Amino acid sequence: MNIKLSSRAITLILVIVLVGGLVMALAVNRNSDKPEITPSPTAEVSLVGCYVAQLGKDRYTIDITSQVQSAIKADIAYENFQKDSSRGTFVGGYSSGILSGMYAFTSEGMNSNRELFFKRDGQDFLAGFGPVTFSGDTEKLTRPLKLTWDQKYRYVKSADCSPSRP
Repeated sequence: MNIKLSSRAITLILVIVLVGGLVMALAVNRNSDKPEITPSPTAEVSLVGCYVAQLGKDRYTIDITSQVQSAIKADIAYENFQKDSSRGTFVGGYSSGILSGMYAFTSEGMNSNRELFFKRDGQDFLAGFGPVTFSGDTEKLTRPLKLTWDQKYRYVKSADCSPSRP
């Protein structure tokens, strides 16, 4: 089969191809003008809210009440069944998936301070444990870079941080 096209037909085909290409290029450009919204790995994540760990009849809560960039404030309560409980204020920071700071609390009428670490695990936090030293009323971890993260102490996001007992 032998098809002969006139110069006019060839010109018409070229014009159609060029116009189609221009329309496609404009459509692609129009969509690329809109910035793509994807969270960067360093984007700030809101941690504000309640996290609860339940171990048998013991209930532990972290109620993050304020977050300004990486600075965190929270109310923490350790409600132990048939043992001393404590509640107080946590002031610290959040960096590289680790929440760390000082917990100032009262237990049996005594004021104390304890260094705490929590590691983000999905939407939850795991409590960090390790050897501690005492200086006056302050307890600090001796080797915070060598903590163990205990799955039993998993603080799960919760809608309720109210005390379990009055």
